[in-house]
Amino acid sequence: MEIFTSSTPNTTESDLRLANELLKRNVNIDTSLADLKKRFENIFPNEKTLFFNRGRDSLYFFLQLLKLKNIDEVIIQGFTCVSVVAPIVWSNVSPVFTDISSNDFNIDVEKLKERITENTRVVIVQHTFGNIANLKEISDLIEEFNTHRDTQSRIYIIEDCAHLFLDSYEKTDVGKYSDALFFSFAQDKIISCTQGSALVILNEKLKGFAMREYRKVDEVKESEAIYNARYIVLWERIKRDYFRKIVPFLNVTLGKLEILIFRFLGLIRRQASADSLKFDGIYKLSNVQARLLLEQLDKLKVFNDHREVITKIYCENLNKRLRFFPHDNYCLLRYPILIKNPNVVKNALRNEGVITGRWYSTAIFPMDPSKYKDIKFVSEKYPNVLNCCKYILNLPTHIAVSEEDALAICGIVNKVGTPI
Repeated sequence: MEIFTSSTPNTTESDLRLANELLKRNVNIDTSLADLKKRFENIFPNEKTLFFNRGRDSLYFFLQLLKLKNIDEVIIQGFTCVSVVAPIVWSNVSPVFTDISSNDFNIDVEKLKERITENTRVVIVQHTFGNIANLKEISDLIEEFNTHRDTQSRIYIIEDCAHLFLDSYEKTDVGKYSDALFFSFAQDKIISCTQGSALVILNEKLKGFAMREYRKVDEVKESEAIYNARYIVLWERIKRDYFRKIVPFLNVTLGKLEILIFRFLGLIRRQASADSLKFDGIYKLSNVQARLLLEQLDKLKVFNDHREVITKIYCENLNKRLRFFPHDNYCLLRYPILIKNPNVVKNALRNEGVITGRWYSTAIFPMDPSKYKDIKFVSEKYPNVLNCCKYILNLPTHIAVSEEDALAICGIVNKVGTPI
């Protein structure tokens, strides 16, 4: 097995072929963004969908629509990515964190209630790993507060769907109780164009204003647009060479060396870091990204059906004390388990060629906890977040994981892992 949980796991031969042709400028992409908009009109009819270069750009844009004041607060769960916190910081308002439920890795509604104040203006609801949060319960809670507020101080709900992208939402509560949704199409998401995002405006009163403001957003530079195709090509090379040792008896491989070289040359970069807290502008999605995303959209149902199959294999074959059963959606981006010795299991799987992940081994990933003071996050206040960070391990569910691979992964985890 050679399986990677992140780093363009969805890339197929047609994606790689397209990326190479884009680099050679052999593809007519003039109508790609317009074509993408039409595809989204079928998924979200009667809604306004705006496309951005990154997920954080979408969230920042939405927050700007609300004309927030410095005293306003945005509630967000711990056990999240710094890319979600960054737009709140950019907006010069306060991120207010809340604990999660260890059962579903999503926001704990009872804890959320305790965190709402007269300054709360936004609640970000994250569907962690694609496990759908309890939107009806959250919406009922927010409505309870909004009945005592005027229009200027109402609380908005935006869904963080970065880990989730379905071909149909009819059987879920996604989009039924919120003011907006944003999706990420980064390199490690359900479908990917290396970087990219969609913001779906559901609140009727915001749609016209959103469209006017969107016209003011800058186009991404050509060099940044083509970066997305180059990233796919380079990472396919890295994955091919990742386990190819160049120093006998040492853990030095050609693929790891390539990562260092390509990052040094600026050809690839980390998608999120503590530096993400520094505002660096927002941009629209490019035609290059749109074309890459259209290629992935054509395979969305195949991808999602496969993830459901792999998720169910984990549910049925892992040690009963490790199993995670999703709520309303078995198409998980990654399959989460809480295990007493996650790094031991991670290394055992790596020895068999399976690179797993640890979203989120830190509460605001991948920030160093020593820097939490910069965003006023006090770890001790969120025991469930800390517990999950300590014990979390993510298993792959993407198209490169065969059913036989998934069963083998279960065997290794059951043999080496120690349940909590």
